[in-house]
Amino acid sequence: MGRRARPEGSIDNIGPDLWLVRLTLGRGARFTRRVHGTRADARAVLDEQVALKRAGHRAVHKRQRFADWVTDYIAEHCPQITQRTRDGYDALLRRYAVPRLGSFYLADISGDQVRRIVAEMTAQRLSPRTIRQFVTVLHTCLAEARRTGRVAANAAADVRLPADGQHEIRTLSPAELGRLQLAASNTPWEALWYVLPDAGLRVAEAMGLKWTDIDKDGVLAVRHTLLRPRGGSWRLGPTKTKRQRPVPLGADTLAALQRLRARQAATRLAAGPDWEDNGLVFTNATGRPAPLRVIQLRHFAPLLRVAGCPHVHMRDLRHTCATQARELGDIKDVSERLGHSDTRVTMQYYMAPSSARQRQLTERLADQRAAFRERAAIK
Repeated sequence: MGRRARPEGSIDNIGPDLWLVRLTLGRGARFTRRVHGTRADARAVLDEQVALKRAGHRAVHKRQRFADWVTDYIAEHCPQITQRTRDGYDALLRRYAVPRLGSFYLADISGDQVRRIVAEMTAQRLSPRTIRQFVTVLHTCLAEARRTGRVAANAAADVRLPADGQHEIRTLSPAELGRLQLAASNTPWEALWYVLPDAGLRVAEAMGLKWTDIDKDGVLAVRHTLLRPRGGSWRLGPTKTKRQRPVPLGADTLAALQRLRARQAATRLAAGPDWEDNGLVFTNATGRPAPLRVIQLRHFAPLLRVAGCPHVHMRDLRHTCATQARELGDIKDVSERLGHSDTRVTMQYYMAPSSARQRQLTERLADQRAAFRERAAIK
């Protein structure tokens, strides 16, 4: 008696009258579909895909709509990325793609539809950077749909992207930064306006700092970043580059942190049992991280007005650190302080043009030309 052939694929009951059909297609591709109805309905779908596989045809999900695929993609098929990046993908797709493509079946989406979305975004005067990010995320989303047999072609593959214009960087001058720090004296977030421009931290890295990250020599170990998953509670995760970096802090920053520690002790005493001992440097009145939007709107923006500084975002203090440090040090040192893996990233995104360096360059070129003229006159 011969051995029975092992059945291909699987059918799992995942809810009332709801079945999950899976079939391995080979080369890393997999067919997956939710089927509403009876087990016989699910079996019919599986048998159809098995027949296509045996005939050498790539399986294609005919009946899944784009909006449903976005939900599946973000939940189950998204690459191994941080929750914050995953939320960013979800926001881009739901804001720009789902309203226009959500009701279409995946197999019916065309390149012309994607190009029309890009044209609409351009007409709305969205930045080239935003448009490029959206198309990149949509391309990745549809590439996964193609890899898993849901579509035969990627509709975003041949979309022409707008030129990636120069990333706008806003910074404070040394005088403006000084006025800001003076105006912040004895305010709850005073130390934050020292740490960000001194250490060049990302805002989420600063909010993830713990007191144990600062050693007795005043060296800060940047280990964490604060993550706030959509609809979930906060937690600490690794830095963007997954690497720890040491950053020596200035005497003025260390003094501001000492003042903060004394204020935090008093706040903790006043909070009593409501205080959550998370060991964080920057907290609200109960020891928890404060929402960044609250800090920006209720504390930082009013402080800028009082100090007579231009309107910038908290993250621009990181840019300020990079620009001012470039005036004093080597680009490699600046890149290491910011936690970049490559100096090209530092040059491209975090180096604001410097009129002082341009004047120095002009003077050096003029001196060089004058020296050559003098040599020519002597001859």
